[in-house]
Amino acid sequence: MPEFEDKTSEEAVVDDPEGLIMIANAAKQVAEAALAVAEVKILNLRSGIHDANNLLVSVFGYLELATMGVHDPNALKDLGIVADSARKLKVLLNRAITDKSELQLNIDQVDLNGLISAVLISARPFIARGINVNFNQHDHLNVYVDITNLHSSLLNLVKNAAEALEGTVNPEISLRFFVDGDDVKIVVSDNGPGIPQNLRGQIFEAHGASTKGNKGHGLGLPMVRKIIEAHGGKILLDSVTADEGSNTGTKFIVVLPFTFKE
Repeated sequence: MPEFEDKTSEEAVVDDPEGLIMIANAAKQVAEAALAVAEVKILNLRSGIHDANNLLVSVFGYLELATMGVHDPNALKDLGIVADSARKLKVLLNRAITDKSELQLNIDQVDLNGLISAVLISARPFIARGINVNFNQHDHLNVYVDITNLHSSLLNLVKNAAEALEGTVNPEISLRFFVDGDDVKIVVSDNGPGIPQNLRGQIFEAHGASTKGNKGHGLGLPMVRKIIEAHGGKILLDSVTADEGSNTGTKFIVVLPFTFKE
């Protein structure tokens, strides 16, 4: 590592690529800590949400340092994705603090292709090398949704699917959406081991069982259901384990009313 002469510590770090990497890693660790706090406590503990907000202050500070002196377009794009995700998390945390009963939505017209593509970009850090991701795009379809909350919900489903695929041969995540009558259905599926039958009726409950038999599908699902139901929709589960059939895997179907504009 080069010696630093006649520079402040901040200037030295900015000029040092290894220092930038250390800052980026620190930002990643702090962001993961904030997400972990939010996922565990967002439904029940307001104090936990305040703690997560405080951690996000550090995330923004680290990101600001990390972007100083960086000119590589790819690095700036990745840092921009991190910053955008952190801002979305902050919005969700603030809503959870201020909304004491029903979740309040900011409904706007959103292109579903663009939204799902953005979700997959945000999910890249969570998807291990070797996992094949398929997104079967529909013709451009505009829906009326809260883009921040729906983005968070779909990201949670993709992240959980990726975690569930640990140890799976030829792991695959598939996303698709289609119009079914008066509804729009968004399907997120994986070919992992499936969710044990005795846990399926509990994973959407705030105080339900964790999915220890299937790593990944337990975190955040009560909040996902709350968000989808606030849109006037519902979320369905279809899962198959090895003792039920040869084609194992889990499928979550998000059902949204196509004409929802409230």
